[in-house]
Amino acid sequence: MDPTPDVSVLSLFELHGSNVLITGSTRGIGAACALALAQAGANMCLVQRHPAPDNLENKDTYDAIIAAGGSATIIHCDLEDLDQVRGLFSRAVEVMGGHIHVLVNCAGIQRRNPSVDFPENDWDDVSTPGLHCFCSS
Repeated sequence: MDPTPDVSVLSLFELHGSNVLITGSTRGIGAACALALAQAGANMCLVQRHPAPDNLENKDTYDAIIAAGGSATIIHCDLEDLDQVRGLFSRAVEVMGGHIHVLVNCAGIQRRNPSVDFPENDWDDVSTPGLHCFCSS
């Protein structure tokens, strides 16, 4: 039996009509994921921090999706604020027309240590003063 499907590989990953909620999409791996999912036809809901008063909002990923003919919406959420996080999904469902089909969590923090010296408490710590989530800058 030939296990090869009788459809193109790209059609197996086609996402037209799907809504994706993604954090961490303003740079790096998250931005690459957002662009790829949009290219596959998904409607993107990009989660970003509120821009600082003296800074412009980083809309590079949003602009790239729109320029390529895709659909994107930005919603703001500080992922270090648990109250904001608790309301994030319901807000995303509302702005995306009632459905989220795919969730991609790419927001994160960065700490640099050699692997063998990485402190165990850093794996679980989410509230270190001065440590910022790189989810939207």
